Amino acid sequence: MKEKPKKIVIVLCFFIVIGIFGTIFNIYLRTNNSTSTGAAVNNKINIPNEKPNIPNIELIESHLEKNSLSGLIVYGFIKNNLKENLSYLEVRVKFYDSNRNLLDTETDSINFINSNESWKFMVNYPRLDFNEINNYSIEIGQYW
Repeated sequence: MKEKPKKIVIVLCFFIVIGIFGTIFNIYLRTNNSTSTGAAVNNKINIPNEKPNIPNIELIESHLEKNSLSGLIVYGFIKNNLKENLSYLEVRVKFYDSNRNLLDTETDSINFINSNESWKFMVNYPRLDFNEINNYSIEIGQYW
């Protein structure tokens, strides 16, 4: 009989320790996940083709997040201001180094977007050399 309460106490202590480690890790992530690290945030270049290739598709905003754990991600919002629904829409993000050399191009897409609907896109830079990224540009289109 006395063995059962002892096992319950051990299991509860285990979960408390796991909870403490999880809380510490979460605090670490929040303090090290800054959108202001790296030159790419402050040096976003305006490339002429950054406007949507489709009239009345609006790039509402975009921003870049760079950190040591998740790498580099470009987030943004696009709004379909057309009077019609679109069956497909694609965002291309081109990543550049400080010499304006193109390093990579990555995409995100949506299969259906209604008229006057907004879409939050996310484009991840998949390579480990993300600290070389200094600038990025965005292209929006349907079929290239």
